[in-house]
Amino acid sequence: MADQILDEFVKDALASGSSRQEIVSALKDAGWPADQVDNAKEE
Repeated sequence: MADQILDEFVKDALASGSSRQEIVSALKDAGWPADQVDNAKEE
């Protein structure tokens, strides 16, 4: 479930123009585990 939410967030953030690096940084700052962030889909 969390992976699905994370994947959707990454997809939406990329579509809105955020860079992959910005997304990763924001997620890690928000407390998401590094392994989940690093494995998030980039669709």
